[in-house]
Amino acid sequence: MPSVFISHSHSDKVLARGLCAMLRDALALGPEDFFTSSEEGRGVAPAASIQQGVQEALASAPCLIVLLTPRSVLSRWVWLEAGNRLGQRDRANPLFVCPSQRFTSLLGPVGDKKSLNLDNEDELVELVQAVGKILGRTPRDYLSYKPPLADLAAVTAREYSTARERRDSAFAAAKRYWLPVVLAPLMLVAGYWYGSGALSRAQATIESGDVQRNQDVAALAARYFILTGTVVAQKTSAAVAEALVMASRDQDVRDRAKCEEPRCTSWTTDTDGKFSLDLTKIRAVKDDMITLIVVKPGFVTNTKLLQIDVRAMDSTVAPQSVRLAMPMEAAPGTSP
Repeated sequence: MPSVFISHSHSDKVLARGLCAMLRDALALGPEDFFTSSEEGRGVAPAASIQQGVQEALASAPCLIVLLTPRSVLSRWVWLEAGNRLGQRDRANPLFVCPSQRFTSLLGPVGDKKSLNLDNEDELVELVQAVGKILGRTPRDYLSYKPPLADLAAVTAREYSTARERRDSAFAAAKRYWLPVVLAPLMLVAGYWYGSGALSRAQATIESGDVQRNQDVAALAARYFILTGTVVAQKTSAAVAEALVMASRDQDVRDRAKCEEPRCTSWTTDTDGKFSLDLTKIRAVKDDMITLIVVKPGFVTNTKLLQIDVRAMDSTVAPQSVRLAMPMEAAPGTSP
């Protein structure tokens, strides 16, 4: 039976293969010590029940590594497997790994757990030591596994480069809800059921309602918190075009020159006064406090303090309505 179960998306099989290669060299493991469903001969046996094969491998493997990427967080199996292990007090907690620091927000409901980054060689050494501790194996000398470690870091940096991320975001920006935020809590709850032998009931719950429709648009679903709204004149309620709308962690920001990512991001309203801000550009997560600043020549600057509230059944940030006053309409103490 396997010693290390790697939970991942088949789209990330290159990273899973690199993890296996590094751990084999570092801990003197064999191919049979790994369960990786994307590798032929290392997953469920031919003609065997997938559900039963996964459940048996997960139950027997002392170590579970959960590879969280923008691809894998859309997989119900990954969250089921993580939730199953978190529900077992007599087993070591799963080890969560991400491509890089930019993706730690994918931890979602398990954000209190430490994650390690695959593009950081020092953190890969830490991963080797953590797996060795779970398996009761002492890692070999660093130089003996440095080549596969360096290869894994390089492959990760290439697969999840900022250039590739920008290309993907062109599609993701078409949708305003972040599917993993909706799915992750459901999957973790279902994972507890999964560990007790009620996988079929968990799957039926997860696939009910609107989840199937969400999965149909998963390829285009946003990984972003999108803050939308409208800017209008206070007195006439007419749309205000060409207004500068900024979302910032710094309340002192008042102009575009000081609005720089990742502390601040901006948008210019269209002819209908509409704006749409991608809050992941300032690394916003649920419950963060941010400042919304609206600037337009001839109007009083409007400043709002907002708490990012993303709910399980409504994964978009609540739209905002901003009213700009002319200087003579402003109340005493309002920013000029």
